[in-house]
Amino acid sequence: MTQISKSVRFNLSQLFYLFGLGMMVTAARTPEIKSNLGLNNATFGTFMTLGTLGSMVALLWMGDVVHKIGVQKVMYSATTILFGSLAIVPHVHNGYIWLVINIILGFAISSFHISINAQAIHLQEQSGEVLIPRLHGLWMAGSLSTSIIAIAVTSSISLAWHVDVLMAIVWVLMMKAIRSLHPVLLGATPNEDPSKFSALYAIKQLPNAIRWMPWLAFGMMMAAQIEVAANDWTTIFAKEDLHVSATIAIVPYIFFMFSMIAIRFTIQKLFLIRPEQYWLRRTPVAGGIGFLIFLQLSTHLADHHKTLGLIFGTLAFISAGLGCSYIVPGFFAIAARKSPLPGSVVIAQMSLINIILIFGGKMIIAWVAGATSIGTALIIPGVMLIATTFAAKLGESEIIKKV
Repeated sequence: MTQISKSVRFNLSQLFYLFGLGMMVTAARTPEIKSNLGLNNATFGTFMTLGTLGSMVALLWMGDVVHKIGVQKVMYSATTILFGSLAIVPHVHNGYIWLVINIILGFAISSFHISINAQAIHLQEQSGEVLIPRLHGLWMAGSLSTSIIAIAVTSSISLAWHVDVLMAIVWVLMMKAIRSLHPVLLGATPNEDPSKFSALYAIKQLPNAIRWMPWLAFGMMMAAQIEVAANDWTTIFAKEDLHVSATIAIVPYIFFMFSMIAIRFTIQKLFLIRPEQYWLRRTPVAGGIGFLIFLQLSTHLADHHKTLGLIFGTLAFISAGLGCSYIVPGFFAIAARKSPLPGSVVIAQMSLINIILIFGGKMIIAWVAGATSIGTALIIPGVMLIATTFAAKLGESEIIKKV
């Protein structure tokens, strides 16, 4: 085993944090982007959903690129494309141009996701440490930070200044961190089994896991949909359905992120009290029911009691965050335990399946939002979260003494 130096640990952590900080910059100011584009809810949601086409291409192809040219070149390219494209978003007033940018963003995000996780898995295997959960927690901390920044600047700084300046700063810091990690970054690996990086190879192995994979994919999609919906729709829901200002509309999303982080950093302690299966069976039910109840209260009260509407709307997303926070990483861990494939292949395999399944769910939510309201459309991911409990049987039924 090779010990990870403090410098490597810091720069790797910095990359995950900055990735979350940068890529989620527009989530907190989605209402302004929608207003710039002049799109209705159905079209706006559909164009957001079509951005996943870029992610699908990256998940199928980028693993092999990492294998052939190494992590560093992919990270440099993906970072530049990602933050350069995000800097363009505030200046776009044409929906079709925004659609193309969305597809490019999906490609860049998944490319960076594959390369940084391949590197993290490599260091984890070399050191014997469990790095992935904490690094993904830092990604969420970055996402939370960008929402807090948005609250601080939305009322005084334009969308363009906010996004462009932040993207420039984050890009410079990430370039520096990648350069600092150069000595340990994975280079081209022509002598290594390419299946370690190939999602296509991983998909071919699905028949070998037919007994448990359908339930796993079902559980991940049911839980992930509410996280995706919260990222896409929370601020628009608060502004349009709860009738609050653009600055205040970010509040429910911030509390959603807080609840997600709280559970992800404490789940290991919970596993010492009750087994994994216990939490997988109960938390999505409690979170989903709480989300649906508070969501209905918020929408019914908002017209005449704006403050109460906001409070119950915030409680709805806190419930959603508590209910779904552990589920997706939990199912990734289950897949890694059950599959004979390397961890990186499992991540590519499950990520691709998940994004294909989520694509359909996002499209349905967008159409329902356009035909009715965002509050009505959000009932769908709430019900889906509750349904996650049916896949809980895949979890460990005994208390994990060491996780």
